[in-house]
Amino acid sequence: MMKHSMSMPLIISVLLCLATPLMHAQGGPYGEWQKGCDAGDGDACKSLGFWDETGAGEIVGQSKDLAQAAVWYGRAVAIYSRNCDNGKMSDCTSLGDMYSTSDGIMKDLDRAVVLLHKGCDGGDMRGCLFLGYMYRDGKGVSKDASQAVTLIRRGCDSGIMNGCVALGKIYRDGIGGTIWTGIMKDVPQAVTLFLKACDSGNADGCLFLGEVYDSGDGVPQNKPKAVELYRKACTIESYSDACDKLPGKN
Repeated sequence: MMKHSMSMPLIISVLLCLATPLMHAQGGPYGEWQKGCDAGDGDACKSLGFWDETGAGEIVGQSKDLAQAAVWYGRAVAIYSRNCDNGKMSDCTSLGDMYSTSDGIMKDLDRAVVLLHKGCDGGDMRGCLFLGYMYRDGKGVSKDASQAVTLIRRGCDSGIMNGCVALGKIYRDGIGGTIWTGIMKDVPQAVTLFLKACDSGNADGCLFLGEVYDSGDGVPQNKPKAVELYRKACTIESYSDACDKLPGKN
């Protein structure tokens, strides 16, 4: 994993400056992100890092640049850290997420837990959701299904639909799952959560709801309804796994 302290050669810096106007003129977001990063937006710096790390810029003529990506990620960390210390809870969450996923920096689960707790306790519901994932997976903390459900539900109730989907999967699998020992299976509850997400435009919510009706596990089997939900998910996201479940795809 790259270290954000890595320096960038002068020649790359010059070429990057020359390339940025071209990318922006062609509709790429790089120029706007660079302005945002220079103005102290950690999310913009992180987006720049992802762009250069993955080579996403190749669509507008820029090759992958790991050295430059490390610089952007380092700036994101510095901004998030400063803002977190100054009371911006959403940036505590964003920094904690970077440490938990090793997204551009070295993984540090202990630090991630502290930051996500701070974000959650400070009212940022993404912090609660991501902390719930940590308890769900036993990352940096002991696995605790009950605590995971409580925290993930807070994310869902605040309107984060990925949280509703995650909670729905917990209730779909219940005590029979390999992770969720101690949580009773409740398919009707899962259906409610998947439907909430699907109705809000979340493709995974539609996909998982379709799978429930497709299998008939806990609800009356309804394959036409399942196909309808798969089609909706595929319409929302053309790369969704639901697209492969549509008739004629197999």
